[in-house]
Amino acid sequence: MNVIAKKAEGLGLLYSFTSLIGLILVGIGIFYDTTSTSLLTALFGIVLVAISCYHVVMICRTPSEIITIDSKGLLHLPNDVTLDPADLTDVSYKRARGKGFQYSWGEIILCTHIDSYKFNFVDDCESTAKELTRLMYESKNKK
Repeated sequence: MNVIAKKAEGLGLLYSFTSLIGLILVGIGIFYDTTSTSLLTALFGIVLVAISCYHVVMICRTPSEIITIDSKGLLHLPNDVTLDPADLTDVSYKRARGKGFQYSWGEIILCTHIDSYKFNFVDDCESTAKELTRLMYESKNKK
């Protein structure tokens, strides 16, 4: 099986680092002073830790090989979903961004007549979407 889409590396470290920053803010907010500013700092730290932990769990649940193709030309997706590329109607992607900077990783959305499939944390999502689009049109031309 050839890997078409794989999970971006290093995101777990990024969100673990932001979780650590949140824990530091909670510590500063609780132990530094009891003013309303320090309580807001602790609350912001708790929210940052919660969001970061959610993302770390989602990253860990994402398989390292998100989309693969077998020798018969069928796409294999997580949760034992198998698709013929000719069944795809649309392939789109959204690159992750923050503070005006776009990252190479992002999400891929595959649409069929029956359902749509969304995958987050895809490494190099633009070239992955182009490859899937190429496979979609090639398999439609063969039929």
